[in-house]
Amino acid sequence: MHHTHTRKKLNIAKAVFVALSVAISAPLCQAQVAPILRTQITNEMAASLPQVTAEVLKVTGYQSGSVHLLGGAYQLVVTIFNSKLASHPERGAEAVEIALAMSKVITSKQQFRLIQAFHIDYVSQGVDDADPHLVDAIDFRKDPKGNFVFVKS
Repeated sequence: MHHTHTRKKLNIAKAVFVALSVAISAPLCQAQVAPILRTQITNEMAASLPQVTAEVLKVTGYQSGSVHLLGGAYQLVVTIFNSKLASHPERGAEAVEIALAMSKVITSKQQFRLIQAFHIDYVSQGVDDADPHLVDAIDFRKDPKGNFVFVKS
């Protein structure tokens, strides 16, 4: 019963996250796992998402299966699965490195000019994708000068 209840809560949380992301930042598509929905983002943006993912992998040292990138017209969402980082300050420092790497890629590309935010989730997940839960969420917003700034909440 507890496992089913936890699954239901997780499914509801996922549905709320997706609904809010769609409402706020346009339809999302997954860059690594699912086919890119070219009607929702430009072909040029879709073609560049693997380069953004590669930069995230380079600065973090994670394996490709541990990092997922979602792209929308106004926001990029990175999910890190099973990070070994134990504290919010450690994850925050890593998130800053991720944001710097992502901004380095996208600022020179016209197809990303509308991106206004980066959202980085740290998710703990058991064997066979069992019992995933959100450990930390870190946001960056584009300032008037075009820099992505850590949002303290």
